[in-house]
Amino acid sequence: MEHIICTLWCIWTERNQVVHGKSARSAVSLAAFSSNYLNNFCAAQLKYKQPVATSSLPPASAATPTLWQPPLRGHLKLNVDAAIDESRHIIGVGAVVRNSSGHAIAVFSMPTVGHFSSHEMEAKAMFLNLNWVLQLQLPIILVETDALLVSNALNSNTVATSSFKNLIINISSLLFYFPNISVTHVKRTANVVSDSLA
Repeated sequence: MEHIICTLWCIWTERNQVVHGKSARSAVSLAAFSSNYLNNFCAAQLKYKQPVATSSLPPASAATPTLWQPPLRGHLKLNVDAAIDESRHIIGVGAVVRNSSGHAIAVFSMPTVGHFSSHEMEAKAMFLNLNWVLQLQLPIILVETDALLVSNALNSNTVATSSFKNLIINISSLLFYFPNISVTHVKRTANVVSDSLA
C-alpha cells in the first residue's frame, strides 16, 4: 500500500511539473524514483526506531529517546513541525494525522516563502496545518509540536506581547473549531515524521 501511495504521489508531482512547463520523465524513471524514495524513507524510520548503542554501559543506564505515542483508541493526533532553508528563505511545513494504531490518515508537506525566527516559523506551521486539518474535517483531539514556546503560548491564559502574538491569536481561533482539543509539547524524537515532512 505504501508503494502504491508513493507512486501515485510521484505521478501527481510529475503531472504538476509538466503543467508548469517542465518536460516529463519516463514511466520507468518515475517508478525507480518512487521505489528509491520509499526505501530511503523506510531506512530513515529504522534509524530512529533502533537506537545505536554508542557505549559499553548497560542498557538501563543509556538514555532512551522519547518516541511517538498513539492517541486513545478511536481518536486522531496531529503532529506538526517546520524547517527552514535559510539560503533560499523557504520554510518547509510538515504534518501527519495518525490514529490509535499509528497509521497515517493524512500527511501534509508544503514549502512557503519567508524568513522568521524559529518560534514564529513553528507558529506559522501550526496555523497552516490546523487550516489543512479543518478543510479535511478531521476530528483531531491532540496536537503535538516540538516548539515549546508555541505550546506554552497556546496553553497560557493570557497572550503576552510578542513578535508572534497575532499568529498565536489566529491559531487559538482555529482551535475553537476542534472541541476538547489540547496542544502539547513533545521532544523532537517523538516528532520525527512531521520533521521529515517539513
